[in-house]
Amino acid sequence: MLPLNRSFVLVFLFVSFIFPLFLPAGLHERPVPPRPGPATPIILPVPRGQGAVTRCWNGPLNAVYGLIESDSISYPRYFILPVGAPRATLIPKLPPSWVQPADLRAWSDIKAWTWDASGSIAYYLNTTGHLFRLQKNKLPEALGQVAGTHRPDFNEFQVSRAFFFDPLGRLYTGGKNGVLYRYTPGTRKLEALPLKLPALPGREAWASLDTAVESRGGIIWATTSEGFLFSIKPDSGALLNLGKPLYPSKIVGLVWVGDKIIGVGATENGPARAFILDPATHSLENRAFLIPGYAPPACLTTDYSGNIIVGATGRLGGLYLWSP
Repeated sequence: MLPLNRSFVLVFLFVSFIFPLFLPAGLHERPVPPRPGPATPIILPVPRGQGAVTRCWNGPLNAVYGLIESDSISYPRYFILPVGAPRATLIPKLPPSWVQPADLRAWSDIKAWTWDASGSIAYYLNTTGHLFRLQKNKLPEALGQVAGTHRPDFNEFQVSRAFFFDPLGRLYTGGKNGVLYRYTPGTRKLEALPLKLPALPGREAWASLDTAVESRGGIIWATTSEGFLFSIKPDSGALLNLGKPLYPSKIVGLVWVGDKIIGVGATENGPARAFILDPATHSLENRAFLIPGYAPPACLTTDYSGNIIVGATGRLGGLYLWSP
């Protein structure tokens, strides 16, 4: 009889190396989760630690534009990133076809911003939930207050970060009590709609609109401040809640890439995460990608070649190119 220690070694070798050979193919293999792919840094012409990108947009001249936020020692600045370029360039203003704040410092009081199809009219929500319309060579026009309820749990006001337009050119955003608000430019009517944004039970009143992508086939895709993904048909009011694809992550941006929608978010101290949504089947696929230093993503857009551009904030914030 073999000593116990030698018997144990023989059994271990059999179970580990011989027995698996007789199993059906793949049965003994452990599924390996996909490793996060790295995001490629794009050079910003600013000192290290001063490149926090808070806003980014797809714009004219086949380029991406964005805003580098201000801090205690720097002034807010715009940048332009041509398609395929490894380096962005600072610019004094956004494209002249776009109406824009007269003073860069005004961005600190703007919670949500969008342009109409022409770019000559902009709409924005300030930090207290008031909606404004801005035209070239004119002062901002106040349209009314849609949000601004104080959130005692976050010591801030409930204000949405996003807008969307329906095919008729009407503007939507989230507002007070977690409902959608609509502004109709033709009649200049601002109204609360009987449509509640998805929210956790008991927190319906605090729900706000965080991201949205343009309509395809009359359907808008959007997310809320608590990370819920949903679709809505503005003409009928039909709303479909798809839950929280990146729980507990906050989603900071949605973009179309081909016939799929890419969403990006992050937990407070974790790596950036993403999902791919097939709008036709509502299927979701989770992905992860690495931003150096776990810098939290803040904005998301695509260039004219379909590349995904991510802006990140924090001390190690910057601009990154990522492909799922």
